[in-house]
Amino acid sequence: MSKTNTHWVIKALLNRSYMTSKDIANWVSQLSGKPFSMNQAAGVLSKISDPQKCDLGNFVQKQRHGKSFEYALIPEACHLNEQQAYELTLRRGKNRYTLQDALKDFPELQQYHDLQISHNQSSTVSSPHVRPKFAVQSWLMPLSIHKNNKKMDFAIRYSDKYALSFSMSIWSVMIICAIILITVGICAFLFYILIAKLIIFFLIAGIGYLAAILFRGNNADQMTRMKSNSHRKN
Repeated sequence: MSKTNTHWVIKALLNRSYMTSKDIANWVSQLSGKPFSMNQAAGVLSKISDPQKCDLGNFVQKQRHGKSFEYALIPEACHLNEQQAYELTLRRGKNRYTLQDALKDFPELQQYHDLQISHNQSSTVSSPHVRPKFAVQSWLMPLSIHKNNKKMDFAIRYSDKYALSFSMSIWSVMIICAIILITVGICAFLFYILIAKLIIFFLIAGIGYLAAILFRGNNADQMTRMKSNSHRKN
């Protein structure tokens, strides 16, 4: 059975790290011994990297590199074999390998699928007063909370198109928040002690300076009186 263009591109992504459409075209041409253009690679990548077009898009990462884009499968998805990954790009097919099969065989993929769902929900909200259930949006990140597996998904958006996504358990988030609060409290306490010491130091220094001025003034007055008394006796 001859491989399709999609087969070749998936094979490249399963065996390499981030690649541009040019890298994939060169890699496939060399491996297959047949011409494979950059346009052919770009056409396949535009489909398989889009979760709206195929299920494999949930697990394909895309990032800008110079004037082009680089693509890679997330590390957890590299456990899929070539045929499984290919069938995730299909919409129809008897006994095909489905997204549900992949999530069952590789539970670590669930967090990426859940995060993609939360992103889709946030992007379809048309009114600023309507929010998806269990979703919070801010300038820093959209946050989704999954009650079933007790996890929280974060996406730190650093541009209009790209975001850094990660998932943490609720207990981990609580521990991190507690550590942050304790650290802030300790820093505030140390800052208070330092400021208090500085204030006491300046108070003591000021009192000492005033005392020295007064002491010198008293000595000068006594010397003046002694000189005036000696002149009178003479």
